[in-house]
Amino acid sequence: MTFAATEGRRADLVAGVLLLVQLLVLLHTARCEGETYDEPMYLLAGRTYWDDADFSFNREHPPLVKLLIGLPLKVDGLAVPPAYQVQPGSPVRFLHEWNDRPLRTVFLGRLGPILLGLVLAWFVYRLGKLWAGPKVGLAALVAVLALPVVTGNAALAALDVGSAALILVAIDQFARLRLAPSAWRTLLAGGALGLAQLTKFTALALVPVFALLLSIDAVRGRTARPLLRGVGMGLVALTTMFAGYAGELRTMSSIADHPRFVRPNTETVFADPTVARVASAFGDRPIPMASYLRGLDRVKSGEGAAMFPGYFMGERRTGEGWPSFYLVGLAVKTPVGILLLLAMASLLLPWLGGRPKVVDAAALLAAITFVTFSLASKQVGMRYVLPALPLVALLVGRLVTFDAGKRPIPVVAAAIVGLIGLPAGLFLLFSDFAPAGPLRLTATIGAALVGVVLVRIASSGDAAATTRGFRRIVVGLLLVGLGEAAARHPEHLMFYNAFAGGPDHGYEITSIGDDWGQGTAALARRQREAGWGTIRYAYYGTSKPEAHGLDFEHWGGRPVRGKVAIHTVVWTRHRPTYAFLEGLEPTERVDSILVFDVPEGHRPPPAAPPR
Repeated sequence: MTFAATEGRRADLVAGVLLLVQLLVLLHTARCEGETYDEPMYLLAGRTYWDDADFSFNREHPPLVKLLIGLPLKVDGLAVPPAYQVQPGSPVRFLHEWNDRPLRTVFLGRLGPILLGLVLAWFVYRLGKLWAGPKVGLAALVAVLALPVVTGNAALAALDVGSAALILVAIDQFARLRLAPSAWRTLLAGGALGLAQLTKFTALALVPVFALLLSIDAVRGRTARPLLRGVGMGLVALTTMFAGYAGELRTMSSIADHPRFVRPNTETVFADPTVARVASAFGDRPIPMASYLRGLDRVKSGEGAAMFPGYFMGERRTGEGWPSFYLVGLAVKTPVGILLLLAMASLLLPWLGGRPKVVDAAALLAAITFVTFSLASKQVGMRYVLPALPLVALLVGRLVTFDAGKRPIPVVAAAIVGLIGLPAGLFLLFSDFAPAGPLRLTATIGAALVGVVLVRIASSGDAAATTRGFRRIVVGLLLVGLGEAAARHPEHLMFYNAFAGGPDHGYEITSIGDDWGQGTAALARRQREAGWGTIRYAYYGTSKPEAHGLDFEHWGGRPVRGKVAIHTVVWTRHRPTYAFLEGLEPTERVDSILVFDVPEGHRPPPAAPPR
């Protein structure tokens, strides 16, 4: 057995151990966190799909991840009445009325996405290993496990991590097809592409990415074979999708009579002109995957987008986003060590090297994803750009074997900009939202000191010492990032790094999608632990907080005294409604919920602050 093969096997073993640890982390998180805003809908949809294969329920998204969510519920024997499609409030009734084990149901529904979260991590490792060797694969794996956005969403009965996972599987299979073309690899890549399309409409971005890269291959190789492989992939992908929709065929007349197809307050089915033309081309003939078309129509037409008011760095908007929303989100939701490494990797990108044709699809997809959602009118958290985060882990992992001694000048530039300039800029940028306390000062000054050390090492003229020192710094920052993320367990969704002032202040920068309603379970535990009496609670969610044993009264902002709990997303999105709390500081934060003690005779200031 060669040394390379031995090293690869050892790396596989270490990766397996890391994934086992991550499994335990995800299971514990799934047990601790309360149900989020969208989970009841996904739980009901996934459960019913196994009975009637009617994928029009929750038509906003394709069915595959929901099927995985619903499979344990089907096995557990949870009941669903025949009229679930038209009964008001059917998701919450499914959890709390039609069945009597809501917390068990939520946990079981999270098992499928947990599995897909492990798939995502494993394929980050595989791609890193394929790109630049086992050490890079392991470092990339550690980096992705250190991303709280990934871990937090992987422990939920939701679609985002599952979609990102199968998108990455498709990218992996596509890379292997380009490196070693064959009919079998074409079949695998096409099947993976089809499975990705069955998760979320975000996966459609893979189509132009793959088409562009295959076209480049055809031009460079002066052969049409890559294009023919692309056609084969497309046919396999469409066949996979059709099978994933259980061979769904509906005529326009049957669609018009279905409660989940006709658009609200109208008599039409499709609003988007392109989708409507595609449907009309079938005439009276059955339309394949009509539920897919209706979901795509809802996304393209922006149906329902105005229902989600946004908040970002003190501003509130409805129907309009912020171009810097996701860039700033990446800066505050990524652990400091990982963020600093990402900054350096981005600056060193022209010299990173590695095996060609491995990460270019991931890079193109990340760029499309970030640009698309940064320009979107609906911005509801970092989970929308999850397909871009594997590239973050891969870039960070690549630094572990980067030969810095051969590139001392770029390394000096990366140290100055990434380790000194970026932390200083973030410290100033967020100074209006978080105090210049020990947490922020330590992160900023510590990063600068590491940057100074790296500059001195790279300026020494000793190539071997530069490479050795650079790699030690990379490993150190990687472990610092992992430690910062682990310290916030199990509140991964509410992770904010030290530059943002941690979770006690970071929500003032961005809260949409971070507080997704999950804090109810922690609030109930805290109430029992502290012996609080009945509290007033501004709930954010679609379930029933009393299922966790919470003793509360619904509160909508009226003047009260005593203990008040309010979700950070409610406080930032609708602060004028809860202006009665102005002038008070939270006595504590419980996961995603702020707790206030309102004294007798409290009166808010005459003019509420801008935020």
